[in-house]
Amino acid sequence: MALSDDLLKKNGILCSYYQYYLAVAHYHQGLYNEAIYQLEMIVKEHGKDVYLWSLMGHCYYKLEDHINAMACYEYVLESYSQPKNVHLIQLRMGNYYLLTKKFSCAKKTFFNGCKQLPTPRMWKGFGIACLRLGEHDNAELAFCEANYLDNADAETWGYLALVNGLLKRFDMLKNCFLEAKKLW
Repeated sequence: MALSDDLLKKNGILCSYYQYYLAVAHYHQGLYNEAIYQLEMIVKEHGKDVYLWSLMGHCYYKLEDHINAMACYEYVLESYSQPKNVHLIQLRMGNYYLLTKKFSCAKKTFFNGCKQLPTPRMWKGFGIACLRLGEHDNAELAFCEANYLDNADAETWGYLALVNGLLKRFDMLKNCFLEAKKLW
């Protein structure tokens, strides 16, 4: 490490690429505070790089510092030059909004995620947000889409049963409940 530090220094300052990959290595090793330290040093030099902010958000998320994680994630999503794949960021933000009962924010986040990369988890999150907002028809459509993409998810079948109960379609409720029970 000492030799690599010496080789990668430019005028006594570590090369930011080295620091970034060191932060990535720390992240994969579960050394999230060390990764954040490296990332903060790079951010001082190259503060606008969304990949730095994205990784920093993931580190804060793993440390369960959701406020700082959301601040990093919001910076990434509001940035003009977004990374190509923000799926994980949108899932984590949407779930955080659900946990903090910000259902409109969750709905918007999950919906934007569904437009970019429609996965079962993204549709299910959108459905849960709609359900909590009392939008039962939209919730049903979202859960059906999630179910279409992955019909082996007992939780999605459970939500479909719940929506059908709220819409007073008891035969469908029974069918969805039995499917959820079978998969559970």
